[in-house]
Amino acid sequence: MSADVQVKPFSARQRNASKIKARAAWTHLEECVKGQDGDEVPVRRHARDKSSKDNRPKDKQKKVLLHGMQYSNSFSVADPILDILYNEIAEEYVVLDESNTLSFYRQDGHHIFNVLLDDQLAKLAFMSHQMRYVGLVKQQVYSEEESDEASTLVLYSKNFEVLSKYHENIPIQTIVYNPFRRMLLSCGLGNVTAWALHYEDTHLIPEVSSKSSEVALVDFSMVLFEHNAGYNQQVFSISQNNCFVFKAQTLDLKQTKRSLHVRNISCALYFNPAKCLLTGSIDGSIKMWDENWCVKVVFVGHNNPVSSLSVYPNGPFVISSSSDNSIRVWSLETSDESAIIDVHSEAKMLISHSGFRSVAAVFDAEVYLYTAEDLFSLFTSIGEPVKKIRKTSRYFDYRRLTCSCEDGSVRIVCPNTGNVLGTVLLGYEDRVKDSYFVSRLNYTFCLLEGNEIVKANMTSNPAVLTDRWNFKDHFRGHKITCFCIYEHIGGKEILKEEATQSSKDLWKGVVRAVETAELERAVSELIPENMQNPVLLFVGLDDGDVCLVDIEAGSVTFEMTAHEMSKITCIVANPEFDQLITAGTDKVVKVWKVSPFAEVDTVVSQFPIFFPGTPTHVCCLKNKIMVAYQDSSVGLYACSIQTQEKSRFDHPRTDDHTDKVISVAASVKMKLFATAGEDETVRIWTDHGRLIRVLRLNAPLFSVEFANDSGDIVIGIGDHLYRIAHTSYFTKNLLYKALTIALDDLKI
Repeated sequence: MSADVQVKPFSARQRNASKIKARAAWTHLEECVKGQDGDEVPVRRHARDKSSKDNRPKDKQKKVLLHGMQYSNSFSVADPILDILYNEIAEEYVVLDESNTLSFYRQDGHHIFNVLLDDQLAKLAFMSHQMRYVGLVKQQVYSEEESDEASTLVLYSKNFEVLSKYHENIPIQTIVYNPFRRMLLSCGLGNVTAWALHYEDTHLIPEVSSKSSEVALVDFSMVLFEHNAGYNQQVFSISQNNCFVFKAQTLDLKQTKRSLHVRNISCALYFNPAKCLLTGSIDGSIKMWDENWCVKVVFVGHNNPVSSLSVYPNGPFVISSSSDNSIRVWSLETSDESAIIDVHSEAKMLISHSGFRSVAAVFDAEVYLYTAEDLFSLFTSIGEPVKKIRKTSRYFDYRRLTCSCEDGSVRIVCPNTGNVLGTVLLGYEDRVKDSYFVSRLNYTFCLLEGNEIVKANMTSNPAVLTDRWNFKDHFRGHKITCFCIYEHIGGKEILKEEATQSSKDLWKGVVRAVETAELERAVSELIPENMQNPVLLFVGLDDGDVCLVDIEAGSVTFEMTAHEMSKITCIVANPEFDQLITAGTDKVVKVWKVSPFAEVDTVVSQFPIFFPGTPTHVCCLKNKIMVAYQDSSVGLYACSIQTQEKSRFDHPRTDDHTDKVISVAASVKMKLFATAGEDETVRIWTDHGRLIRVLRLNAPLFSVEFANDSGDIVIGIGDHLYRIAHTSYFTKNLLYKALTIALDDLKI
C-alpha cells in the first residue's frame, strides 16, 4: 500500500469562503467590544485584511419600528372572491372566486398556481387532519309546482382530485371544519349536521344531525364551535338575532338565546382565551357574552353593519370590519377601541389565527395582507388618562412610579409588576399638575392647578391627606407652574454604599451592623441628627422666581429670582451632583448648586445654557442634561444633550420630533434617553445624542418613563399604562451591552 498522500491546493472558491468567514469573525468581535455610546472600539487587524472593514456586513435593523397592523402586501384575482381560507400546513392562502377558480398564494402574497374546478363552489373548507378539501355547491331544483334549493358536498384530495360527492335535498348555507372532533359542520334550513370521513377518507358521511322540532323551520345562517376537545363541547348556530346552542357530540339542542341584538346578527366569533362568544350586528354593535350569557362588553364604533370578526394574532384583541370602510381592533382587557384602519371599501372577510402574525382582509376581488407588530402591551389598568409619570429618584430605596391622573387622583405603581400599591384620591375639581413620591418619608406631594400643594401619608390605601397648603395669597399673586422634590444624597446613603465596599477599619463596625440588621442604629451613632439627609421642595413661579417650601410647615423659607420676568417651564433636581436645573420662557436653562446645610445661599448659580427655542422639558443622566425645546412659529421641536463641561452633542434636525415634545426620561444603567411627542412617537437616544430608535405607536401619548434598569419603558396611552419591553426595541449592540452589564437586583 502506498504511503504517499496527495494534498490538493485550495481553490479560489475555498479561499474566498475562508476570507468571508474570517471577516465575519472580526465583525462579531467588534460588536462584542462596542463602546459605551455605541461607537466601535478600534481593533487591530492584520495588514492584509485592511480592506475588510469596508466590506463587512451592514446592520440591517430598521430604525423606525411600527405598532399595530401594518400593510405588507396585496394580491388580486380576476373575479369577485366568494371564499378564502388559510392552509396552516402548507402555509398558503386558498382563494375561491366566481369564475370557479382556486388561486393559491404564499404568506407573503406571492402567487403559486391556479386550479380550475368543474363544479361551481360557494364555500370551501379544509379538513387539516385528513388533508382533504370540501366544497359546497348550491343548486336550484325545479319541479312542476315550485323550485327548491339543494346542496352538494364535494370531497377533494389535497391535489383537488374529486374523491366523492354527497347530495342533499335541503339547502346548506355554510360549512366549517371542527378540528377538535375532526368533523365538518354544516347548517341550513332546519338542520345542523356533523360530517365525518369514511372508507379511507374518500367519502363524506353525515354522522349526527339536529333532530329537535324547535329548529325544524329555523333558517341557520352560520355555525361555529367552542374551542374545547372535551365531551361538553358546544356548537353555536345563528339565525337572525338568535343563537341556538347544541351539544357537539349529539347535536341535541341545549338552549336557545333569543334577541341577542336589536337587529340581525351578521357575524360571530368564539374567543377561546376568554371563553366567550362575540356577536356583531347590522346595527354596528359588537357584544361579548360570557359562559352564563351575560353581556360583558358592548363595543360601539362602527357606523354601518359589522361584516366580519376575527382573532387578533397577538394578545386579547379582536378585529372587526364593517361597510363603513374601516377595520377596528378592540381590546378585551381595557374594553375599548385599540386601533382603527381606514380602508378604501368594505372588507367582507378577515382571516387570522392566534400566533400567526398575518391578517388577511378580503375585499371585492383583492386581498390585503397586514402584519401585526406589537411594541407595547397592557401594564396596568388605570381608568383615566395618566398625565405624568415620575420615577422615585433615590438610589437605595424601593423604586416606584408616581402617576398623576386626569381625574384628580395619584397612583403609586410597582414598576416590576404593575400593581397599584397606593392611591391619593382628590377629585375632578382638584386638577393634579404633577406629583412626587418620597419613599423614605412614605409621603406623596401633589401640585394642584389652584396654586395648592397637597401632602398625603401613604401608609394606608387610600392615602390620608395630612396637609393642604394654599398659596393663592402668596408670591404676590403669581402662580406655581412646576415643582420638584430634591432628595439629598449623602449621610445614610454614602454610609450604606461605603459600608459594603470599603475595608477600612473605620467602617468595620458598620459592616457588622449591616450583617446584624442594626444599620439604622449605627448610622444614628456615627452621623449627627442635624446632618441627616434633607428633603427639599422647590416650586417655580410664572414670574421667574424659585422658592423653597418647608415640607413640614408649608411655609416659604427661601426665594430667589431664577429667570427674570420669564415663566419657569420646568424645574428638575439632580441630587447626585448637588444640582437644581431650571428652564424658562427666556430660552435659557440654568444649572444651580444646592447646599442643603448652608444657612445662606442655599442655591447658587453655576452656569446657563442658551437655546433657540423655549425649553419645556429637562431630564438628567448623571453629568448629562437632555433639554426638549420648541418654537412653534417656525415648527421647531428639538432635543439637545449637554454636559456639565458645557459641551453639546448635536444630531441631524431630521431626527427630531415633528410635533411638541410632551415627556422625557432617562435610564442611568443603559445610558439612554427617551422622548415622547404629540407626533405619536417615542424616540430613543444615546447619552451622546444619537438617535437609535423611533417607536411609532399610532396612538396619542401622555407620558413616558423608564420602569427599570433593563430599559423597559412605561407609557401612558388612553386610560391605561402600557409597557414597552426592552427586547422589542433594543439594537444588537444594546442587547450585547445589557448582557455584559451587571444589573442591580430590582426591589419589589
